[in-house]
Amino acid sequence: MIANYRHVYRLIQSRGQWYPHENFEAESSQTDIAACRGEDRLSSSGSVRNDGQLVRMTQHAITPRCAGRPSGGGRTGSARRRLRHFAADERGSAAVEFALVALPFLGLVGAIIEVAFQIWAAQNFDRSVQNGVRTVLTGEFQLANAGKTDAATLLSNLRAQVCGSASANVVTVFDCRKVRIEVATASAFANATPVQPLDTGAGTWSTSFGTNYACAKPGTIIVVTAAVPIPTFFNLLGLATRQFTSGDDNGASLLTSTAVLRTEPYQVTGAGAC
Repeated sequence: MIANYRHVYRLIQSRGQWYPHENFEAESSQTDIAACRGEDRLSSSGSVRNDGQLVRMTQHAITPRCAGRPSGGGRTGSARRRLRHFAADERGSAAVEFALVALPFLGLVGAIIEVAFQIWAAQNFDRSVQNGVRTVLTGEFQLANAGKTDAATLLSNLRAQVCGSASANVVTVFDCRKVRIEVATASAFANATPVQPLDTGAGTWSTSFGTNYACAKPGTIIVVTAAVPIPTFFNLLGLATRQFTSGDDNGASLLTSTAVLRTEPYQVTGAGAC
């Protein structure tokens, strides 16, 4: 007498042994089993016998005789099989994994590029400012502009020392036309405080920055503050590099360089440099 089985196993021959492989739902009744062109039953040895004959299957599983007929599981069994096949299917996994990590990866790359450019531009700007301010340290700039009292003219000439003249322009990564310079004096190094170029509340230039020039006499402590906006390419991962939020330089970052020094006792002739 044929007993009801929960599963019919497809048998795969591997290395001389028979291994069960779940692939089809069991027939729910003896009638369904008998209708499949013979009665299949699971022998004690684990192989399938059909009409008293051993049904052998190759390593690549063949289609059983009852594959074309609906099993007792019906639509539920079919849905289970599809779900198992979907869970085991690894096609397209690389695309899914890339989609999950693409945005953080690209954000990290953008942040690295932005920070590297900021460091490079800051070093380039600081070196240019220090070379230009050296002429004030030695008194060369004061002597070359002796008799001039207009602050805008003197600051423009000092900017030319930072960026170079029209005939000997200095290669920079910033726009020299947007450089603003402030020159102030101090009674002592402890009191030498740089001027803030940015109005953080308004997100633009401070109103008075870049308009004051104090002539440095021999032995005078001076504070030279220079600033310039540079473009921002990426603003990812909370870098907050866009310091200008309004005005003509909206969306740009700010580079600042400050030099605090005491001028040398340069020789003053005639009416003097200041």
